Amino acid sequence: ALNRGVSRRIPCLGAIRISRHALEADSILSLPRLKAHSQMGLTCAVKNLFGCVSGARKAMAHFRHGDRGPGEADFCRLISGLARLLPPQAALVNAVVCMHVTGPSRGKPYPLGLIAASRSYAAVDTALYGLLGLSPDRLPLWRVLREEQVPGAFSRDITLLGSPPGEFSPEGFETPLHLSPQTFKPWRLGLSALKRFWTGLRR
Repeated sequence: ALNRGVSRRIPCLGAIRISRHALEADSILSLPRLKAHSQMGLTCAVKNLFGCVSGARKAMAHFRHGDRGPGEADFCRLISGLARLLPPQAALVNAVVCMHVTGPSRGKPYPLGLIAASRSYAAVDTALYGLLGLSPDRLPLWRVLREEQVPGAFSRDITLLGSPPGEFSPEGFETPLHLSPQTFKPWRLGLSALKRFWTGLRR
């Protein structure tokens, strides 16, 4: 349903096709699961919005904008720019049993026992990063949100309601020590295309 794309421009990065259904919605409720990620460190509500990019263009976005050297962050800027193009977003995060050590697959379950919600996609991520004791140096997407002064990317922007963070113990929660490049190699693009072709045939 999200494959009908509309081209939109993100400053300095060019055009990307975003789902027409997402763009035309009055608002978006993001329902991410908190998990470690080998390329991003940790993903939650902000990264989940990348799902609004149409179909195989997700893989192409990785190929075109993924990091290819130290200090590059175009893929993270792409996600930040995408979020600003979308209608207002809220987030409901499932962190009852999240994933740690690595991800987005082959990670290990971690029973954090938490559900978090916010009218700000950036604020809910920032609150969870703080609870887990993480820093922007280890999370490239959070670092870009802070560089771009996105509301909610700083703890000073946040008012916490409900159970205080001290009720949750993140002891032993691990994120990847060394992140993989965010770019996709050509063979990965081919594999993505084959998977989509096969899925289309099965339908």
